[in-house]
Amino acid sequence: MKIEDFKILSKIGSGNEGTIFKCLNKVNNVEYAYKIEKILEERVKTINKTNNPIYRELHFIDTVASKYPDYFMQLYYYWIDDKCDYYNHESSSTDNDSLNNSNYCIIKIYSLVDAILPDIVNKLNTKQRYSIIIQLSYIIYLLTKHKYIHGDLHIRNIGVKYVDKNKKQDIFGNMVPLYGYQIVIIDYGNVLNKKHIDKKNKKEKSKYSSLFKEQLWRSLSNICYSDKFFSTVKWQNFNVTKFVSLCKKAKWLNNSTFRKIKCFDAKLIYALVSKYSNMIQKIYLNSCGQEYKKEYPIKLYLPLEDFYIILSNSVCDSEVKIKKITKIFIDKLT
Repeated sequence: MKIEDFKILSKIGSGNEGTIFKCLNKVNNVEYAYKIEKILEERVKTINKTNNPIYRELHFIDTVASKYPDYFMQLYYYWIDDKCDYYNHESSSTDNDSLNNSNYCIIKIYSLVDAILPDIVNKLNTKQRYSIIIQLSYIIYLLTKHKYIHGDLHIRNIGVKYVDKNKKQDIFGNMVPLYGYQIVIIDYGNVLNKKHIDKKNKKEKSKYSSLFKEQLWRSLSNICYSDKFFSTVKWQNFNVTKFVSLCKKAKWLNNSTFRKIKCFDAKLIYALVSKYSNMIQKIYLNSCGQEYKKEYPIKLYLPLEDFYIILSNSVCDSEVKIKKITKIFIDKLT
């Protein structure tokens, strides 16, 4: 297959990594996702090195994604163009100038999804949410089984395929109804396998350790609440330590719970405490600083107990924990 066999139809999106288009294969008349991104010449020369992101993505696709096409976006073709005039206007990378001045691009042809999770998350019913939680939990199980972290598993990197409302998926021997939505993980630019970690790179070792534990709750918590509040507040200014200290003084829950909460996402913390009491919500807003003392709407789509299930089982450094959370929600669905 040649790059000339693909006709670009429309732009899907763009970001720091590059631009994605919908394209048509003129040979088989099938639509795909077409991604183009600038790369440095050094990346081309070291493409077979385990610390090269291109190698890591290709290795992940070969060893994991291609074996589970129902759960991971597929890569069908890729080319490296050494005379590329593509310019990424949206890159915020510190290497922005170097990248855009490079003559090299990598072009990848992926399977196409119908939507991403933010497109549908606010209109899901309870059964659909449970089904998506189960599907995502199983995907995390597969990543964990193969000693991988996705590296950037947030709501916009969760693709959605529209399927027959009666379709079911075999997950741990249970035929789980999909209710019209099949979840597919996309964007492998930050995947990392445990055996590919540079032992001298302390930052990379720390990244693997922390994200290994975070990838489950980070993705699942997005199914449980609306995100209007979170798109407004600057979460990097959230002081978790101060928040936990204030909550301890208010004698909310107990120390063991706080030790768990301290490690979790500010969004999930807020979703939990805002449901608990107005007093805790005021403490939370105080911990954010003066400029954030404004009330914002928030809507929880699932019972508070579902947050605690995710919270208490999300230190996902073992397949057993992930199986447990998956089976809990399978029982809820049935």
